[in-house]
Amino acid sequence: LLMLLTGLVQAQAQYTLSGVVTDEQTGEPLYGVVVKEQEQGKKALTGLDGDFVMKLSEGTHTLVFTGVGYKPKNTNDRADI
Repeated sequence: LLMLLTGLVQAQAQYTLSGVVTDEQTGEPLYGVVVKEQEQGKKALTGLDGDFVMKLSEGTHTLVFTGVGYKPKNTNDRADI
């Protein structure tokens, strides 16, 4: 799994995190990958183009990406927003 976080937009102490999950070897977008934010327990599912959107509040966040046939992958760094 390869993840690409592309956007972070603030809206009244809520932030929108968006990105695209792709296969690390082929670069193809991955559909149906669960993106889980560890601290608040929020989840998103990738669409047909591997894209996802998640609303988060201010704080430190760790994302875990889980897809069928792939090992779960954590973000290496915690993101402070």
